Amino acid sequence: AFMDKSFSRGGQYVREKCCNTNANNNNNANVHVNVTTKAQEDKCVHDAGYFEGFLDLIEVCDNPHWRPQSQRMEPKYWKLIDFVGRMDRRHVQDDAKRLLQRIGAWDDYGQSGWGKHGNMTIFETNTAMMHHTNSTSKINLLIPRYKVRIQNYYRNDYTYLGLPLSNNVSQTILDRDYAWKHRNVHRYRSVLNSVPLEEMAKQYDQKHLQ
Repeated sequence: AFMDKSFSRGGQYVREKCCNTNANNNNNANVHVNVTTKAQEDKCVHDAGYFEGFLDLIEVCDNPHWRPQSQRMEPKYWKLIDFVGRMDRRHVQDDAKRLLQRIGAWDDYGQSGWGKHGNMTIFETNTAMMHHTNSTSKINLLIPRYKVRIQNYYRNDYTYLGLPLSNNVSQTILDRDYAWKHRNVHRYRSVLNSVPLEEMAKQYDQKHLQ
């Protein structure tokens, strides 16, 4: 979200959604940014163009592009979730296929008919790839205190599923989307050390549930 919504395009997205004047924010209960003048608006956008400033901003400006999964619906509904797909460039095609196969719609809606000539499978052209910002490759550039802030911001995403937070903050962040695959956790591995998440969960149970 930082690379795409705040750093690039002159910060136009955060200007519109977060850094506009209070006159435009009166009807948005999720925005609590103190912006009343054009100068303050410009400063808000400028500060959000730096990663630390962006972290400050997301704490006072709720937005679906960076909102934790745990805040997207009431806790009582999480037990009903039986599929979570990823939209990142490496997995969107596989997850779309898995979902369509599960509901019996792959042959009719996913196997063909996509692409310029209608001869590709769904997401084979992968719009997410064109949209991606290589954020995963940039995560190791973050200094430790930023990593800790990110981990804390998304902490409840793990708590809701009873999954442990890794001592390795980088790994925790990168594994966040994997953790949401808890119903098929044996299929997914840590992107850094190839430890199956199923094994990670087992180790956690042995340590904390004895």
